[in-house]
Amino acid sequence: MQTTANYGLKKPEGNDTVDIDVINGNMDTIDGQLKKLSSAMGDDPDFKTTLSNAISVKTNQTDFSSHVNALTVHGIGDRTQLKTSAKDTIVNALNELKTAIPSVPVQSVNGETGSVSLGASDIIVSDSSGHFSSNPKNVENVLAELFTSGTNGKNDIYNAISAKGTTPASKNFSDLVSAIGNISTGKKFASGNFNTGELVWDGQHVLLEISSLSFTPSLVIVVTAYQFQWKIFPLYLLGSGASIGGVIGSGNEYYMFDTVQIEADRFLNNGFIKEITGSIGDTRSSLSAGTWTAFE
Repeated sequence: MQTTANYGLKKPEGNDTVDIDVINGNMDTIDGQLKKLSSAMGDDPDFKTTLSNAISVKTNQTDFSSHVNALTVHGIGDRTQLKTSAKDTIVNALNELKTAIPSVPVQSVNGETGSVSLGASDIIVSDSSGHFSSNPKNVENVLAELFTSGTNGKNDIYNAISAKGTTPASKNFSDLVSAIGNISTGKKFASGNFNTGELVWDGQHVLLEISSLSFTPSLVIVVTAYQFQWKIFPLYLLGSGASIGGVIGSGNEYYMFDTVQIEADRFLNNGFIKEITGSIGDTRSSLSAGTWTAFE
């Protein structure tokens, strides 16, 4: 007669005589093992359900452990990305966050608490340097004080510029700056150089024309050199009034001074035209580069 491997239950063979004692012994063994299992489960009266659940848990223990240890379950995201030190559970991470954030008392604004809409007059400005005289020093009063100060300042600048004989187009800062540049500070003058390539031959005269001045000149001095026989004429004066002309020099060098306004000489609103040479023809190739100075 053979027996089972685990509990030694007797297995009658085909030629064995049925023995009631053998059957009873097997039953006693099975009953004893079942009692041990029942006791381990707290003697649950619904033993069938308990046994089924125990078998199911045991069967799925590996899958259950994987679920518990998973970093991303139930849509909570990857816990390793938490900025907290605690990353094992969301509960521990939230508790750490709560501990780190101090309690902030809710203060009232104008006697109101909760969701309060703040106005400019509700916000106090800290003015440790004492720049503002507003009382109370809130945003609304400080802005009004700044606006008044800026307006008064522009008015003062506008009046000061107007008193100098120049009226700004408006009280905007850009127009005030432009007007300051137009204030007359006395007689103006300008000077420059020219080369013979800038001189013009109009068929009768060699002319120097300058038309880029910011004022109308009343006196212009043009200096150049021209060889005509034995004379050099380096200095020309263009102006109005009596002649103070004359020739100064010795040997082959002469300097001619001439304030007599000749045919082509004339002033422009923004410059002048000066005749360098006239009836003797186009002398530009014989002239040298020169300079000019204009006075208002």
